[in-house]
Amino acid sequence: MFHQQAISFKTQDNISLSGWFFVPENIPAPCIIMTHGFTALKEHYLSKFAEVFASAGMCVLVYDNRNFGESEGEPCFEVNPELQVRDLSDAISYVQTRSEVDANNIALWGTSFSGGNVIVAASMDSRVKCIVAQVPFVKGHH
Repeated sequence: MFHQQAISFKTQDNISLSGWFFVPENIPAPCIIMTHGFTALKEHYLSKFAEVFASAGMCVLVYDNRNFGESEGEPCFEVNPELQVRDLSDAISYVQTRSEVDANNIALWGTSFSGGNVIVAASMDSRVKCIVAQVPFVKGHH
């Protein structure tokens, strides 16, 4: 069993990112931070994965990228990979403050566009112990 909470956390530039935090029965637990693809929202099925992981004993943070869904940011619907990678670092800092989380066992999960973002974020942040880059975007026009 697990329970789900609506949460928000602040980024380095004081943007509020909104999401859901899934807490398993046995805590503290490792934590997976999940972000969606190019323009998708947390409601677009990441919760189904999060529920399975939480049932298996892991904390999970699922959130909307800045400028999308319930998260703040302007202009609306702008995709900025540099800021999204920085936001992943802020998400790590946020979950490490939570008593339910084993702060030394943090994983990142990115789908599509965010799959590329988690690769970059993990290369820059030694707090990340594992990544899942599901069909990652890794090359495009410059």
